[in-house]
Amino acid sequence: MYISIDLGGTNTRVAVSRDLKSISEHIKVRTQQNVALEKNLIKECVGKLSEGNEIKGICIGVPGFVKKSEKKLGKIVNIPSFSELPFTEVVGNLVGEDKILAENDATLAGLGEAVFGAGKEYEVVAYL
Repeated sequence: MYISIDLGGTNTRVAVSRDLKSISEHIKVRTQQNVALEKNLIKECVGKLSEGNEIKGICIGVPGFVKKSEKKLGKIVNIPSFSELPFTEVVGNLVGEDKILAENDATLAGLGEAVFGAGKEYEVVAYL
């Protein structure tokens, strides 16, 4: 089971995939500016969606920069309290650091369109 988290300035969406090809269920909640409150909301959503099953990986999409080599978020303008947080601070102890991937949300949207959406029939895709 895999978890996707879209951490937005207004809403946070948490989704579950069992096969990395389709979303079987998702939950949408209002994003909390307070890190502790948001982390608890995310943990609660993941608990409901995973139903106690093993989580093999978590992907976090953020509206800002990601410092992948440091395994932490960069500057997140519309959720400043999340700027410079390690990936593990966003999801708590749900999985180990090696099972967390974070990326800019627009990059993930472009990848989704290229693989599963309007661009899936093309060799080269640009997402604007």
